[in-house]
Amino acid sequence: MTDDTPKGAPAARRTPAANTPAASKAAPAKRPAAKKTVAEVAPVATAPATPAASAPAGWYPVADSEQKRWWDGTRWTDHIYDPATATPVAPASPAATTPVAPLRAPEGVKPGTVWFWLLAVGAPVLQLLELIPASIWVNQVVAGDPSANSVAGSGLDPLSLVTFLSGWIIAAFCIVIALLDWRELRARGIPKPFHWAWSFFVIVIGWPVVYVIGRTVVAKRRTGSGMAPLWVFVGLQVVAFIAVAIFVVFVVVEFLTLFSNGLAAVGDIM
Repeated sequence: MTDDTPKGAPAARRTPAANTPAASKAAPAKRPAAKKTVAEVAPVATAPATPAASAPAGWYPVADSEQKRWWDGTRWTDHIYDPATATPVAPASPAATTPVAPLRAPEGVKPGTVWFWLLAVGAPVLQLLELIPASIWVNQVVAGDPSANSVAGSGLDPLSLVTFLSGWIIAAFCIVIALLDWRELRARGIPKPFHWAWSFFVIVIGWPVVYVIGRTVVAKRRTGSGMAPLWVFVGLQVVAFIAVAIFVVFVVVEFLTLFSNGLAAVGDIM
């Protein structure tokens, strides 16, 4: 065959084999495999049988798996339990692991109020003063003075009336002072001071030890100080207890003397 291509014309380009129909019938190029989503890899936890708002905390089954997932009562957590490899341990709740900041008073606040000092010193002193009219009243009873029994009648005798009401006077004093002390602590910015209502125990046990100790402990936690009134109270209270013990011995001796004198008078008559 003769070449009809004119002289000087560029030679025709040959089509690459890859572009030929035969090459197009070859196996198509492989596409990169699509990445599996997290949802396809990790099992999705199913909701508990009960509504989410009322479902109790616990392990619940994961869909299409033997695993279980921890439900804390409000939401799903990241804790997964596989029966083949793990032991179910309930994760600690955030409320249990988060430390609670202690209540603290502002820096520099002192818990020693004038009211608390008055209670720490005044209560034991009043108990000591209470022995004075009581001892006089006992002497009147032993001596056979009829006015000593006026409290059981008209109650007009001042000595017997004070002797009878002294315990209530001390209780009222302690309760009022505790209320004023509690209000002063709150005014100073001390959070949640020991409540003054604990002072009502003075009516039951006869002395304000419950309020004094509780108030001192709480004030110490809030401010880091405030122990001095407690030690003063304890020291004076020991003195008061010794004085009361001596008074009881005195009363017993006086009444034993009165009783023996009565027996002797009966023997003389007979």
